Amino acid sequence: MEIQAGDRAAAVTLNWHLIDFGEGYQSDTDTPLTMNGAFDSGSVSAYSTSGNIELAAFYHSGDKQYGIGTMELPSGETVYIGLVRP
Repeated sequence: MEIQAGDRAAAVTLNWHLIDFGEGYQSDTDTPLTMNGAFDSGSVSAYSTSGNIELAAFYHSGDKQYGIGTMELPSGETVYIGLVRP
């Protein structure tokens, strides 16, 4: 995960490594997904045709940073996501 910040604008780049769609973990493509959005009251919202994410909590542990939130899929289903920035 990489978050680039402007004044209030944000660009979130995700490089998926493991995805669990309820049928076990799958490796995904190495093609990163960039979503554009904004910062608002300590959270980040970002949007693309692949879905919308809302990252509401950030923390670091050791040498990694984490973002926790939800993603609304194009189907309308909402899933929990956990992102890591090494």
